[in-house]
Parts: sequence; C-alpha cells; structure tokens
Amino acid sequence: LQNIDDLRMISERNIERRKMEIEKVEQIIAEEFERLLEEFKLKEADDLLGKLYSRAEEIRIRETERALRLISMSGYDPEKTAKIVNDLTSAIVSKILADPTLAIKKAAKSDDKELVLAASCLFDLSD
Repeated sequence: LQNIDDLRMISERNIERRKMEIEKVEQIIAEEFERLLEEFKLKEADDLLGKLYSRAEEIRIRETERALRLISMSGYDPEKTAKIVNDLTSAIVSKILADPTLAIKKAAKSDDKELVLAASCLFDLSD
C-alpha cells in the first residue's frame, strides 16, 4: 500500500525522467534543424551550379559543332575526329568548372551568400 508521499515521489521521478527526455528531444530537433538548413544551402548552390554547367555545356556543344565543320572541310576522318573533339571539350568544361564548383559549395555550406551571389553575377546566371 502506498501513501500520498510515496505517490508524490513517484510522480516527481516521472517528471524528472520526462524533463530529461525533453532535453534529448530538443537536442535532436536542433541537430536536425541544422542539417536541414545545410541541405537548403547546398540546394541553392546546386541549382546555381546546374545553371553554370548547362551554360558551359551549351558552349561546348556549339564549339564542338564549329570544330567538326572545320574538320570535315579539311578532309580528316569526321567520326574519329568528332570523338576526339567531343572528349576534349568535355574534359575542358569539367576542368574549368571544378574549382568554381568547390568554391560555390563551400560558400553555400558556410552560409557565405555574398560569394554565392557574386558567382551568380560573375557567370551571368541570375534569373
């Protein structure tokens, strides 16, 4: 049989346990919120980088077509030359964009909106 004091002690222990659980839940929420914010920042950078790569790819295709016309007029084997030129231009685009990609992602992760905006302006990607 339990008296009022016993029930009060049980109740107080339960309250303390719940308070400890609340602290754990608050910590989990804070961590997940930070993770979500980071994902939003990276999404913003990824969208910008997608535009940058699309622009570079358009340039690559245009330059490849121009080079192929010149090669075909010069009498070289167009199929072999096309593959060489295509591979070359793809490598060039990837290499040109590698460092800006890393810098933009790093800026987005550290919430450096000025650099992300500057990159957008620099590459004329703002809508």
